[in-house]
Amino acid sequence: MKKTIPVIVLSFMLLITVVGCGNISTTTTSQPNQASATGQGQPQSVSVIKVNKSALTNTISVVGNVLPSEEIKVSPKSSGRVERIQKDVGQEVSVGEVLVELESSDLALQIEKTRIQLEDAKRILDQKKALVDSGAISKSEYDTALNTYQTTLLTMQQNENDQANAQIKSPINGIISAKNVSLGETVSSSTAVFTIVNIDKVQVNASLMEDEVNYVKVGQKVDLVVPAISDQTYKGTVSKISPYANDKDKTYPLWVEVENQKRVLKPGMFAELKLNYNRLENVITVPKDVIVDKGDKKIVYVVNVDKAVERPVKIGVVLNGMVEITEGLNSGDILITSGLKTLKDGKSVSIKAEGK
Repeated sequence: MKKTIPVIVLSFMLLITVVGCGNISTTTTSQPNQASATGQGQPQSVSVIKVNKSALTNTISVVGNVLPSEEIKVSPKSSGRVERIQKDVGQEVSVGEVLVELESSDLALQIEKTRIQLEDAKRILDQKKALVDSGAISKSEYDTALNTYQTTLLTMQQNENDQANAQIKSPINGIISAKNVSLGETVSSSTAVFTIVNIDKVQVNASLMEDEVNYVKVGQKVDLVVPAISDQTYKGTVSKISPYANDKDKTYPLWVEVENQKRVLKPGMFAELKLNYNRLENVITVPKDVIVDKGDKKIVYVVNVDKAVERPVKIGVVLNGMVEITEGLNSGDILITSGLKTLKDGKSVSIKAEGK
């Protein structure tokens, strides 16, 4: 009995070892079979956009300076000493509104004196007319009286004109942007006493390069942004283009007119202009960076159910980072836009985001 027990124990341990080895062998050989069955492994997460037809437009971007549509420097028509100043910087004025009054008391006295002289000359002229008609005096005497009357009348008209010119008036509707006059100062026709601007409409002055100027036409619509205000887009119209290049930098000046009824656009601000041309309507366009070069052909990847499908394409016009697709894509296709370097035809994918 003492010899039999160790043999039974040894046999039982050998049996456990053999069974255990069999289990390990079975587990290790089953893993390659599972990988083979799945083939592609985990789906690749990708971003996509839906293909649609749209317009493709080339854009010229330039920076311009906001200017008033009108700017008038107001000067007196005659010399005189400033007696009253009626307006100041920032105030609105209308056509004909008085800005400055010059001293005119001497003119008033001169007008009264000339009026008396004119009445006297008219009385004498009437007398001479009656006498010449009756033959009592010669025609030359009547002509002398007529000349005196006409000369006095011209003097009267000049005096009245000088009195009217003593009031310096606004020639336009607008806002006073500068004042260059003080009370008691003597001014003349060479003195710009006020500057008045109209900013209900503004002009944006910019310049085009020689390879751009022929693509822009008068009347063309323009989008513009003034960063100093906001990122809001304003609408403008090309009002004029110079046919001659600037001598200094060889660029072609242009002006864009913009409605500004709220007067938020101020002269001196900078505006970013976008002028569109070469517009293609109703074409399929995709971002340039979704196109993959594969040998001598260009391809994109689209989603079919849950697979990435390689799609050869032909391209047309390339503008502003967008590409016209003339063949290979249809409206409604789901185009993959990310992970393109690791994609392969038939690879499993899952959509993580859809853009525009």
